[in-house]
Amino acid sequence: MKGHGINSFMAFLLNMKGNNMQRKISLFVIFLIVTFSYPNKVLATDRDIWNSNPIAERWVLEQIVLGEVADLSERFPDRTNRVLSVAFLENLLEGNTSIDITRHGIRIRNAVFVERLALESIEVEHELWLDNCEFQGYVDMSEGYFHKDLSFESSIFNDWVDFGELIIEQTLYLNDTWFESSYETNFNAMQVNGRVFLEGAVFAGPVDFRYVNIGRNFIVDEAQFMSEGEADFNSIRVEDSIFLNSASFSGPVDFGYANIGGNFIANEAQFISEEKANFNTMKVEIAVFLNNTIFSGPVDFRHVAVGESFNANNAQFTSKEEADFNTMKVGKFVLLEE
Repeated sequence: MKGHGINSFMAFLLNMKGNNMQRKISLFVIFLIVTFSYPNKVLATDRDIWNSNPIAERWVLEQIVLGEVADLSERFPDRTNRVLSVAFLENLLEGNTSIDITRHGIRIRNAVFVERLALESIEVEHELWLDNCEFQGYVDMSEGYFHKDLSFESSIFNDWVDFGELIIEQTLYLNDTWFESSYETNFNAMQVNGRVFLEGAVFAGPVDFRYVNIGRNFIVDEAQFMSEGEADFNSIRVEDSIFLNSASFSGPVDFGYANIGGNFIANEAQFISEEKANFNTMKVEIAVFLNNTIFSGPVDFRHVAVGESFNANNAQFTSKEEADFNTMKVGKFVLLEE
């Protein structure tokens, strides 16, 4: 395209009347500056110029057959060469390839997915790692069924994510994962029979954990909920304990009707928003720990039921509205020391 433009302009210069060579040279220099200073529109977005790499896809298959982790950064240092297609991933997950997958499952690191991952209702029999990966389009795994672990550790989601009604028989790993979209990340009614790890995860938009069912612990330590939209955990059920130590919430939070089979542990957590943090009718079988936790907005603990102890030593309730503990029930003792 650029070559064609230069040829046309050269013809224009040669046909100019007069012999003012200096003027012709000046015009040509200006043309070159304008032409090469502004990128062609074809190069405007990564999605336009990045194509899936069949060599990388074949290499991934080779590593999976060997039972190894397919870390694309080791074989393909250039990030643009690590693009895997949705068709490749879908065929791999559904067993539509000629390879035998070992007991180690499918383990991929540092891949780039440019296309949208529309994988709703997919069923995957093997353990799946997509760690340190980049997802430029939306990811939809709603109503899917994973027989073993599912991991997106340290990955980046640039667009919206839907895990609604997803079933995972074992563990979900989302440690240090970034959800960069301002759209809501949906986990509504997800069921995980093992543990869920969200340590250090970052959510730029609202998040929906309503009616999620977790068979063991829910670890959310140091996670950041950065949106002014709601982090909604209403009616979540965790069979063991939930850990929210040093987590921060920039918007309203709702744990109303949550059912926790072990402990609710949120020491040094920060509820930054001046909007309400709602725990109304939450049930915790053993103990609540809110030591050194900061609440900037109103707090609703009405009708909360705690089996043994409620611990909020050095907790700070800085809102003009008083924290409401009306009708809260604690089985043994309450600690609110300063």
